[in-house]
Amino acid sequence: MKTNRRILRLVEYFERSPVVNLEHLQAELNLNENVIRYEIENLNDYLELLNLPLIYKKDGNYISDIRDYDALIKSLSSIYKMSPDERKNVLFYELAYGNKLNITHMMNLLDVSRNTVKSDLTFLKEELESESIHMEGYKICLNQEREIRTFIFNRWKNQFNLLREKKLKKGADDILFQRISNDFRDKKISYIEEFVDEVISFTNNKDLSEIFYLYTIIMIHRLMHDYYISDNKDNNPVDVKLYQFIKDHINKVEKEFCVNLTTHEIQDLTGVLIGYNNFYYNQLFEENSIKSNLFVASLIAYVENNLNVSFEEDNILLEGLYEHTKATMYRLNHHFANSINSVDVDIGKHNEIFLIVKSGLETLADFMGAELNDEEIALFTFHFLGALQRLEEQNKIIKRALLICNSGYSTSVLLKNILQNNYNLEVLGSVSIYKLKDIDLRNVDILVSTVNSSLDITIDKKIPVIYISPFLNFKDVQILRDYGITKRRNKPDVDVKQLINIIKNNCVVINEEKLNEDLSDLFKNTFSKISRTRNLFEQINVEDIFLIDQDIRWDQMIYIAGKHLMDTNKITESYINEIFTLIADYGPHFIIKNNIGIPHARIESGAISNGISIVFSPKGIIFPDGQIVKLLIFIASKNKAELISTVLKCEELSNNKDLYKNLKQLTSKKDLADYFLKEISK
Repeated sequence: MKTNRRILRLVEYFERSPVVNLEHLQAELNLNENVIRYEIENLNDYLELLNLPLIYKKDGNYISDIRDYDALIKSLSSIYKMSPDERKNVLFYELAYGNKLNITHMMNLLDVSRNTVKSDLTFLKEELESESIHMEGYKICLNQEREIRTFIFNRWKNQFNLLREKKLKKGADDILFQRISNDFRDKKISYIEEFVDEVISFTNNKDLSEIFYLYTIIMIHRLMHDYYISDNKDNNPVDVKLYQFIKDHINKVEKEFCVNLTTHEIQDLTGVLIGYNNFYYNQLFEENSIKSNLFVASLIAYVENNLNVSFEEDNILLEGLYEHTKATMYRLNHHFANSINSVDVDIGKHNEIFLIVKSGLETLADFMGAELNDEEIALFTFHFLGALQRLEEQNKIIKRALLICNSGYSTSVLLKNILQNNYNLEVLGSVSIYKLKDIDLRNVDILVSTVNSSLDITIDKKIPVIYISPFLNFKDVQILRDYGITKRRNKPDVDVKQLINIIKNNCVVINEEKLNEDLSDLFKNTFSKISRTRNLFEQINVEDIFLIDQDIRWDQMIYIAGKHLMDTNKITESYINEIFTLIADYGPHFIIKNNIGIPHARIESGAISNGISIVFSPKGIIFPDGQIVKLLIFIASKNKAELISTVLKCEELSNNKDLYKNLKQLTSKKDLADYFLKEISK
């Protein structure tokens, strides 16, 4: 009867925590529920043979009344048998820290047959080859130090992490850990920890502390055995300041462990940290894609309100700020100086804009993770200066138009008002198609006709003619845009809803609906919605909504919504696959407050057109990390502005305390569709 490593780990854990629940055991041992129950049963078999108290369950906890753990560990260690993976670890240690492998020695050390050693070695060799580590016979080839360290980093994290414990484990430790811990005996590992803390503080990225510690202690261990990196892929360090900081602060570690870090070693250590830093910030941006969108939208709204202008539909500004935010986070955390000085922006001329942008960035400093100096703020100001220039140029280009209709008056009055109030267009007048030949067209830039396009409009002068509806539908807006007729950039107005909230916070409102109507009528030419950009909720219909009343898996919930958009030719299957990939890499990063999930992927991953699909589960579906989603809003858009506008609308829903109280009263998909259409119109 043999014990195994899992049972030994269970005993070690019960020694530290005699009362523990299943969830904590799962998290600590990284084993699933069934395996833990199975191994506890096996442990109880051993305890029964040794006449020791059994592990029992009470009030949802597993409880151990064992007193003499030293005797138990000693007994279990005597019947301990290494698993194949543990044997391969010992074999690799002999290969990586010794010379040619001796089969007879390994037979005695591992207490197995010659054939077992050779079989383990065959499997190990295949694993090493897959990691670009090559062997000749029973020996690892030279000049593979970097690959060996990576292999150790990926396989032996637990062993090196155990070295940080003040009280090292007893006889239950495997041969691998015994060898590593013997090398560090009487050495002050705290010096490595202090060095790591100093470097991490310099990089301002605490999330990399564990990774950097592991790589550093593995590097020191290799150097203690005289294994050095003999080359460097890049002779120049990527981050000179970080390289110099590491070089200046590693001395204490070098003396304690009797090692000497060469230029190649310091460059490699710098490169490793930067490599993981790059990965971390890419991951951070993926995990916070919703927050980053809101950051950019909030900054634009702040500048709009303070400059009293509107940057609506300026996708150049939107995309530029999004990418610049990502680049700024990267640059600040690598200590890269920007290559521009604030004087190059001519701050004196644009001081008002600069100060507004600066104030906006100060309110959002937590997201950036660092305070921005004037040079960094100047770079953000550039984006808004460009947007203002585009705004000025668009408002200057006012085309002169003549309207053509059947009667010359009735159908053109409505269109004339719409065009003059909302577009950069001067409407010179309207005329019947039958009198067009008598009109002087020398000052006319374009003819706008509500007459059927099948009727020929014959004129001497070459003037473009466009055909639109007098009611100006969505297709007509696109036609106008194609001919360079753009919307006026009117100043953003105050939101009536915003004003009502201020009144409610300071007064007792008897009839909110009546107050809303009265304010809207009184200031109908002054107040309007700030969020004018279209959002995907506006196109929702009954077919886009799914009610789920049974228990399903979280991935099924996503697939139901995604497949609907795929079936309606809004997305390709690759769009859904990328969402699942993002969840596997970063967790369910799209879950916001109020049990709302907003899964979406990159436009280029397979978004064909705009689409939205909603899955509502009153009970809620459990997602990875234990988060619950009741309302899943699956979105896809080819337009960044509409995507952000939709996310902002979802955020409003996440702040609605009565959301599920209202939804539970709805019994059909049509009721749900009507509810969402009503919500987005508020």
